[in-house]
Amino acid sequence: MTQTEFINLMIGKPWVNRADTVDAVDCYGLVKLYKQMVEGVELPQATGYKEGFAFDGIWRRETKRTWWQIGTWTNGAMVTFYDQSMKPMHIGICVGNQQVLHARGNEDNGGKVEIHSISALSKAYKAVSFHEVING
Repeated sequence: MTQTEFINLMIGKPWVNRADTVDAVDCYGLVKLYKQMVEGVELPQATGYKEGFAFDGIWRRETKRTWWQIGTWTNGAMVTFYDQSMKPMHIGICVGNQQVLHARGNEDNGGKVEIHSISALSKAYKAVSFHEVING
């Protein structure tokens, strides 16, 4: 599947906490599906993800074993957004012209898969970093 086909398939799909299917996703589920469907990379099961463990703990553990940090925006890379205390809060996929495909929402108001510019999303967070799959 091409990146464009994946975007067309997922855009507007509902955000559901801990979901990772083509019918509903959260931010990690979207990244996992993208890597699988577009790049053919199967990410290992993230310990604690389905069990509802805190996102930042899962992210820190998984980035150590699955991802390596790259310096700048790169098409297809995972982008991580951090709060004021440098706690990872949200992730997405770099697509198109400095844009990010991401699924953002919450239990009370829901949410959906959308595309926003990296500059617009960066304004809502203190910092960003970019990662690619080790041996991906």
